[in-house]
Amino acid sequence: MFALWADSGQSKRLEPAENCTYFGYKRPGHEHYFEFYEDIFRKRSPIYIYCVRNFVENYLSIVSRWPSRSIDSVADDYLKSLQTYQRMSAQCGDRVLLFNLDALIVDGFKHVRDEILCPLGLSTARDVLRELSARGPANDTESTNKRTRRRRLTEDEQRFVDTHTELEREFVRLCCGDVVLENQVSPGS
Repeated sequence: MFALWADSGQSKRLEPAENCTYFGYKRPGHEHYFEFYEDIFRKRSPIYIYCVRNFVENYLSIVSRWPSRSIDSVADDYLKSLQTYQRMSAQCGDRVLLFNLDALIVDGFKHVRDEILCPLGLSTARDVLRELSARGPANDTESTNKRTRRRRLTEDEQRFVDTHTELEREFVRLCCGDVVLENQVSPGS
């Protein structure tokens, strides 16, 4: 199965070490293949890491890469994705980990340790932990896509977000309030 994803990532290929415990693949919309993974890995019980972030940052990231995407279509996809996570979580329980990218920005590597490494029972050498902790959150979107990432909503986009409160409500509900939203500044303000 590793071979299916080995050359599909945006970064350079990493061969798994002999003692590799987990390997995986991340891409937007990967949750659409949930039923396929459950079927193909039925004897191995895969563990899923569902990455999420608030709608505005999600939209700005997508529209930076695909400028023709409309905010309403991205919003529809976003809500469908959150519903898929809820279905995955209901079906698989603790085999689905929720990784909140907004919390990563606030908490840094501690969030990776608490939400991924510890639940998976992975240990990491202290020197590697120090190096990763010192890095802080990183976003390679601009360097990968060779495009400047949009930082703000247009006035029309902000009006859309303001009138579609279900986007923030569903994100907060999903994350159980683990991100302090009152400390965030709206990209459209």
